[in-house]
Amino acid sequence: MSIDYNLQVTTELEPKEVLAVLLGNEEVAMSVSPNGSVSAGGPGLIAYARVIDVPEEALAFGLGITSSVAVTFQVIVRDYATAKAAIIKATVQWFIVTSEDAALLFNAEEVLVFKKAGKVVVNSSTDIWQPDDLRLLTFPYRTEHIPIL
Repeated sequence: MSIDYNLQVTTELEPKEVLAVLLGNEEVAMSVSPNGSVSAGGPGLIAYARVIDVPEEALAFGLGITSSVAVTFQVIVRDYATAKAAIIKATVQWFIVTSEDAALLFNAEEVLVFKKAGKVVVNSSTDIWQPDDLRLLTFPYRTEHIPIL
């Protein structure tokens, strides 16, 4: 069994380059599938990145973010805490390294955190954020209720 998180990003980068940014440009083995999606393993998870042909309407309508690359983090449940921290760190890495819009979603509908026009917003209506998780956000952010998309 696995739990999926999805990071939707607005970028000109290719999926392989997006994964490199998320993983801190570390030398990580990546696999490219025939359809162009890229995958890499991390602590307690597997990340898959692909180009989005048709942007998520709910994300565009709800947050005004038109994403071009989707990264799915498939979490192995037995190592959930480690994987969750790795996903938050990867998202923080994206927010720090790029100025591009992005949104981290749980089960493709619950927005956990997003960055739009340089501002970061954390969803205050989810129980995913524990004090240790919020400590990983090393930049200014605000919290607000974000409804399910």
